[in-house]
Amino acid sequence: MEKTLAIPGAFYGQLKAGANISFTLEHNQLSRQVADKTQVWQTESMVESLQSLYWSQELNFEAFSYLLEQSCEQRGLVIPQVSEHEFEQMLASITQLSTQWQSLAAGQSITLAF
Repeated sequence: MEKTLAIPGAFYGQLKAGANISFTLEHNQLSRQVADKTQVWQTESMVESLQSLYWSQELNFEAFSYLLEQSCEQRGLVIPQVSEHEFEQMLASITQLSTQWQSLAAGQSITLAF
């Protein structure tokens, strides 16, 4: 999602800048500089919206747009513009990553490129 929408200041951008992945997301100087709280919460709103769609098995753009709008409004955020094409790209990426993850044997890993 962050890659598809070129969002530099959310979770993966912070990891790329060297933040330590943990439940507290421990930052270094560079990862603090790239962190953007608006982008972080907009991205979280998109993640929540996609999770809801997967749980309900209603993977359509209109439902995503509605859930994203509701989530952002509840947080007092500007709603990020996501096209239907970008939505489809995000679904394809999630599906591909899920397939790779499910095919891993115990002890194997996946390397993500930023």
